[in-house]
Order: sequence, then C-alpha cells, then structure tokens
Amino acid sequence: MRLVVGLGNPGPRYQHTRHNLGFEVIEVLSQRWRLALSKQSLGNRWGQGRIDQETVLLAQPYNYMNRSGPPVLQLLNYFRLGPENLLVIHDDLDVPLGRLKIVRQGGGGGHLGVSSIIQTLGTQ
Repeated sequence: MRLVVGLGNPGPRYQHTRHNLGFEVIEVLSQRWRLALSKQSLGNRWGQGRIDQETVLLAQPYNYMNRSGPPVLQLLNYFRLGPENLLVIHDDLDVPLGRLKIVRQGGGGGHLGVSSIIQTLGTQ
C-alpha cells in the first residue's frame, strides 16, 4: 500500500496558487484514477483504491501546510504503514514552474510542510 499526500493550505484564499500544488496534484490523480476523496477523518480528506495491483491512498491534510506532520502520521498509523510507503507532493520555489524534482530522502529544504512531516515522523 502507498500513501500519496499532497501538501497545501485549506480555504479559498490558497486555491489555484503554486503553494497548493500538492492539493491540485491529488485532485488530478483522484480524477485520473477514479479514486474519490470521499473520506474526511484522521486529519485528512482522503480516498483509497487500487491502481493496477497496488492499493493507493490519496490524501490532503486538513491543517495548514506547516502542520502537515500530525495528520500524515495519523494515516500512516491507522493503516500500519511506514515512512517508506509515503510519497509527499509539494511546491518547491527552487524548481522552475513545470519541472519535476524527485527526492528519495533528505531535509525539508526550507519547506515548512516537509519539515513538519520529517520532524513528526522522526526520519527523512
């Protein structure tokens, strides 16, 4: 099972901004994979389904981005997943718009949402 979390901030003020890239990607994946984000619990809006042979959870934490760690941990604990099952999608101002950067592990790079997750999980 994989948990894919998109970081963003709640509310209309942040909709369709670069800062909410993670939320937007989760919305696109939800539509593309026909995986409804129908649950609102564990500090997240989330949905679960199968993509090929893999069970996938898509999630958007309720909290503001800089407090993303606790809701992510709630989902990991509920589904008995480790950090190796987690993929976090977020904006990165150091990456040109339209480019993708994939990192297996490392620090938060100044991103408060990623730093919150690292601190809460106790691992990079």
